[in-house]
Amino acid sequence: MHDDAEFRDPSSPLGKEINCSLYMRELQGFILRSVNTFLIPYKNQTVVAEW
Repeated sequence: MHDDAEFRDPSSPLGKEINCSLYMRELQGFILRSVNTFLIPYKNQTVVAEW
């Protein structure tokens, strides 16, 4: 469902690494932005990783 060939972009540098639909790429980007915005700033990364 989320690995449709029509959504792959072979010309993109990420196209070969991330073979998934636009939805999944957007979701991965959202998760990465959320982690960078809300979790990375915490000094105690051990607590963040355990939770």
